[in-house]
Amino acid sequence: MRYFICCLCIVWSLFGQSQSDAPQKHSLTIKKSHTVYPKSYVNQFDFELKHVEVPSPGGESLKSHIAKLKKDVIPNIYPRVRTGSIKKTNTLEANPPILGSSFYMARPYVPVLDSSYAVTGGTPLDNTLAISNGGFLMTSINSKIYAHDIVADTAMLNVGGSENTIGFSFFASQGNVSTDSPFDPKLLYDPNRDRFVMVFVSGRDETNSKLVLGFSSSNNPADPWHIYELPGN
Repeated sequence: MRYFICCLCIVWSLFGQSQSDAPQKHSLTIKKSHTVYPKSYVNQFDFELKHVEVPSPGGESLKSHIAKLKKDVIPNIYPRVRTGSIKKTNTLEANPPILGSSFYMARPYVPVLDSSYAVTGGTPLDNTLAISNGGFLMTSINSKIYAHDIVADTAMLNVGGSENTIGFSFFASQGNVSTDSPFDPKLLYDPNRDRFVMVFVSGRDETNSKLVLGFSSSNNPADPWHIYELPGN
């Protein structure tokens, strides 16, 4: 009996502690910020400057001296020595992978150059994609949005611009939502409502972090979007 009472006290104390540590519920009202009209987007020249390789050191600096040693002197003093050959035991080989051409975000075709160039974004791209039952496709990378009519095989946003894309900041800055280096997009398609859903993050710390959430007003991505702002702290 004493043992049972002791166990009951322990259980009751743990239950009381779990009750006190239970998460608290708070009401949060999210109001619509504004409506965005993609067809009103003004074509802009969109350029990007990116360093893809660190410049080789030159001159009489210490880094140049070390680089020269690694390239010209060290290999002669410590040459690579092959210790043995690797014997191949598995004779079964898979077919080599084939790199094919598939759908990708590209700038409009340039007849003079007979080429089109892929649309680039931030690093990493964090690409996302959604497609509707009616054949409208949306895809996004950091930090641009692209829409394509699969049936007509045509771009649907910023038609005739330097890129057939629209930046995140356009969707947010048309209302009271300010963006700070927007990133990490996600796109969803709701088959029941026949609508697209878009969300991306803005801000880098607790003072300006937020989620920008958008719902398409129809199944056409070029139609107006309803934008909401959620606190991200």
